Amino acid sequence: MQLVGVPNSPYFRRTAISLELLELPFEVKPLSPFIDVQALGKLNPILKIPTLILDNGEKIMDSSLIIQYAELALSNGNTLWPREPEWLQSDFRTVSIALAALEKCLQIIYETKLRPESTRHQPWLDRVQGQCHAAFIELEQAVKNNAARYDGDCCQAGITAAIAWSFGAQLVASSIQPEHCPSLVSLTSNMEAHPLFKKYSATRS
Repeated sequence: MQLVGVPNSPYFRRTAISLELLELPFEVKPLSPFIDVQALGKLNPILKIPTLILDNGEKIMDSSLIIQYAELALSNGNTLWPREPEWLQSDFRTVSIALAALEKCLQIIYETKLRPESTRHQPWLDRVQGQCHAAFIELEQAVKNNAARYDGDCCQAGITAAIAWSFGAQLVASSIQPEHCPSLVSLTSNMEAHPLFKKYSATRS
């Protein structure tokens, strides 16, 4: 099977790292929705990454659904989630916050880097920046509460939290404050040293 996308996408990163940790073989097809529009459009006219192309030609989009399908249908019982109900609930919450933080990061990027300055709506940007800051504060507390588990193993919650912080710190640094998120900073530093995080390292201009 093939995984379409590039490591500049945090959603591609979490998917590729997760599939490797689940020991599932796949080929990366490095196409960007901003650079490789024509080539990507032939595979997926929606231009959404990551896209997983299965061996039968079926395509699945959305990082969470791809990872869920991989665990349920392909991984022979391997999972990146805890099996204890209390921990599972906690990790679902952590991932939901991390994905919300990523969403707000992307909204800031689209508003400040893609929209012409003359058409920007400052009240909307202020609102999104506030949501982004709040999301990372919530994520910091979630990571702090589970630091021993997240630092000791590559679980889905730790992976997604670290990728979210890494993405935000690089691209919307003015909307987040590292001094308020020491647990996130520490987790991300440890995760980014992992061979798979280095393999799928985002390269940004």
